Amino acid sequence: MAQIQVHTDCLSINLIAILIAQLDILADNVKNISRTKYQQSDKASEMMETELLDCIQHHKEILSCFGDVYQFLNITMFAQFLISTISLCLTLLELSVLSPASTHFAALIIYMSALMVELLLFCWWGNLLIVKSQLLPQAAFECDWLAGSITFRKNLSFFIFRAQKEMALYAVDFFKISLGSFVLILKNSYSFYAVLRRANNAATN
Repeated sequence: MAQIQVHTDCLSINLIAILIAQLDILADNVKNISRTKYQQSDKASEMMETELLDCIQHHKEILSCFGDVYQFLNITMFAQFLISTISLCLTLLELSVLSPASTHFAALIIYMSALMVELLLFCWWGNLLIVKSQLLPQAAFECDWLAGSITFRKNLSFFIFRAQKEMALYAVDFFKISLGSFVLILKNSYSFYAVLRRANNAATN
């Protein structure tokens, strides 16, 4: 079960990493569209337009892949975050009643650390995906658009407009997978732990 869990997490993170790599390639290709590469050609404008159209097609394919990844991770991530939050809460509660010198205490510390690292990995890569997608419009603006034709500028404007929508993963459309969500999960876990501890102390007394 542990191996299945690890492999599933690695697959999910690798899918996000592939999207990020494709966004980096696309941003670099758009940024390097320049008329100076075709100075000796009479069809420099047409070549620039063709290059931009290739980038637009690449962007469409990335969005299509993102849709598939989103559909795959949507429910999975919600279940993962919900279970991890409950596990963190219960682990903190159990740690509060154990002796720090016991081996069970050390095992729970390792288990809790593994949970936090697992959540952090998802949130880190999810946040990086958002950042990389937000850099696309800037990369397009840095190309040699002043030397392009009217058609080139119109297509570039369309690309920039479309690229302004960030690529963010959500857990069942409930909350965004980002570093902010990771901090929120830790806060909620501690809040639930505090409530359970007070209830446990009241029951004991």
